[in-house]
Amino acid sequence: MLSGRIAGEMPPDRAIELSSRLSDTFLADTCLELDPERAKPIIAGFPVARSVAITRLLLARGEYITMGRFVDVLPDETLFAATDAIDSGADLLKISFFVEDSQRLDAVIAHLDTERRRAVIDAAAAEDLWPEVIATLRRIGPEARHALAELALAQRAEILDSLIRAAAEHDLWPSLLTIGRELPDASVERLADQPAFDDARVVRSVIDSVVANDLWDALQTQLPLMGPTRCARLLEVAATERRAFLAEFGQRVTAEDSCADTLRAGSAHLAAPVRAEAAAASGRTTLAGLIAEPAAS
Repeated sequence: MLSGRIAGEMPPDRAIELSSRLSDTFLADTCLELDPERAKPIIAGFPVARSVAITRLLLARGEYITMGRFVDVLPDETLFAATDAIDSGADLLKISFFVEDSQRLDAVIAHLDTERRRAVIDAAAAEDLWPEVIATLRRIGPEARHALAELALAQRAEILDSLIRAAAEHDLWPSLLTIGRELPDASVERLADQPAFDDARVVRSVIDSVVANDLWDALQTQLPLMGPTRCARLLEVAATERRAFLAEFGQRVTAEDSCADTLRAGSAHLAAPVRAEAAAASGRTTLAGLIAEPAAS
């Protein structure tokens, strides 16, 4: 602890000269107690090769918090060299969670090629790290967010299935619906087309999140991208298990809303008894009329 504090107070040239006589292991230990912001002048002049060696030691110890703190102050050359030394997409994700400066995350994402970005997404699916991915997406700039999100939504069905089920388990819908409003329609449509949205547990999680987090506007905006079949499943689950949702939704939907045609088309896919239940749960509202008089009638 004392060595970290002393290093932070030393003149940069002296600290760098002294470090050349110390082992990588000792310097890695020092990093645990060093205030990166106060040591920024030292870090700026620290040899890149030594930084990479220390990165590997910290990584082997699982010191993700410490590594995240240093991302904020590393010069670009050092940051990118250290990033290249980290093979695991999961490790990159775990470190990113502790980075405070979102602009440094933007720089790292811009540095990663498509293959490495895809490795991050694969790691999210394999190790249930979607909450870390979504938290990172919310923090970074629009360009980096769109690039990573669009790549994620272009992956194979198993990856998208894991994302949907993680969203249901961890209530990631507020973030996903917000991010979805920024993405091309085709990306959102591909996600909505996944079979996981047939699962009543997933649909219930969407409904419950909309109610709990006041996501009505986001739902109405993106409902047309879900298409009639998915809309029908939403109405079916709501009619049988979440009638209060339809009562509230009915107070918000108007005939001029962009989702009106989708709701009408979706109701045509419902069995007559379910359609009647959904219309009744919606009360005397425009929504009830859209459901009761589907597009196919």
